[in-house]
Amino acid sequence: MPTPEQRSSAPRQASKNIDEHGVPTIASSIPLVLLGFGLFMSVVLTPLGLLQMIRMGATGEASEGGETWTLPDGYRLMLWVTMALRTAQFGWICVTAYHFFSRRSQAPRMLIILYAASIVLNLLEGAWEASFADGDDAYARQAVGGAVGASIWAAVWMVYVWRSQTVKRVFVYPLEEQR
Repeated sequence: MPTPEQRSSAPRQASKNIDEHGVPTIASSIPLVLLGFGLFMSVVLTPLGLLQMIRMGATGEASEGGETWTLPDGYRLMLWVTMALRTAQFGWICVTAYHFFSRRSQAPRMLIILYAASIVLNLLEGAWEASFADGDDAYARQAVGGAVGASIWAAVWMVYVWRSQTVKRVFVYPLEEQR
């Protein structure tokens, strides 16, 4: 039989991921923690990808390992267009991350918009890049496959945010009594 101290620790353990208003925190759900980690990493890694795109677009050259080759003019145009779109997406990621970690009620809607935009941008970029394959089926499959894979993950997260009851409980800010 549990002692009184052990019985009183159970509610404390259960309330560890509940804020002062009784609302679950982001840490109350493993998928929400993963979503937050992904947002944080997007804020960190997206500028690095943009810098690489800027370098390739400005110099007109790409390199991998010790090999360097010149990019076609149409490819450079694709880089500049997708770079502009990814820069706008980066701004949206930053605003969405702020709302997510502040637990604002707009965060789920913003995440759904972010994932929908990611799907469109990935598929656009993958199809455009595949148009430069010039008969190289492996390159075309790689370009389209990467875009489709990233789009599937974005769709999975979009459905999770849209349908999850945990997301609805966590992002109920502002609370009724605070209005």
